[in-house]
Amino acid sequence: VISDQKPKAPADLGDALKEKDALLNEATTSAEQLQGNIERADSLGAQIDTEKQKIKDTKTWKPNPLKTKRLLDRISFGSNLQVDKRSYLLPLSGTLGGTAAFQITQKSKIGLGASYIVGLGYPILLKGETEFDKFKIHHNGFGLRSFVDCRIWSFIYVQGGYEATLRTFKLKEVTDKTLWSRSALIGLKIKYPGGTFRKIPTVEVLYDLLHQNGQPALVIRTGIEFNRKHALRK
Repeated sequence: VISDQKPKAPADLGDALKEKDALLNEATTSAEQLQGNIERADSLGAQIDTEKQKIKDTKTWKPNPLKTKRLLDRISFGSNLQVDKRSYLLPLSGTLGGTAAFQITQKSKIGLGASYIVGLGYPILLKGETEFDKFKIHHNGFGLRSFVDCRIWSFIYVQGGYEATLRTFKLKEVTDKTLWSRSALIGLKIKYPGGTFRKIPTVEVLYDLLHQNGQPALVIRTGIEFNRKHALRK
């Protein structure tokens, strides 16, 4: 016999559906929390790596001693000698130079200088005169210098500079630009590692990019740098 009445749902079906929905919501919430925890962990990992790098950089970082020194203590002085081309009238001629340099970094300096050209010789001899009768010192001119040097390895430096030289001491000719000879020098500078802290022997081997007839293309100078008592080692 078939009954016309619709069967009734069990009394606890509604509770079961509610519990199912609650479990699904809880699972969704747990998944979102898990994803959030993963992202949080990734962020913390990146932050930890950053802090580790900062600690590593701190261990390898060295303070710049230039910042703790007076400007005056960053100035050094020097002198050098360049032997010039000889001639019959001037068997011995040379250029004496003096420089003042300012240390801008641990490896580089900029500076200015001046030079004095001196010769030992004699004028044309008259009959009966000997070479030693008129042998004297000749003041052949002066010059102005500027330069930059930068250490490339240990005691070896690259040096470049610009110089102007006037081979006369006549004041009226100082303003005549055509009488000045100009030089653009580039080359190497060696600071003798065996020198004392305050006196450092140097050798410069430079090439003149602007050399003309009568000017040597290769310039070789020897000298000494004088550091102040509290100057910095490079």
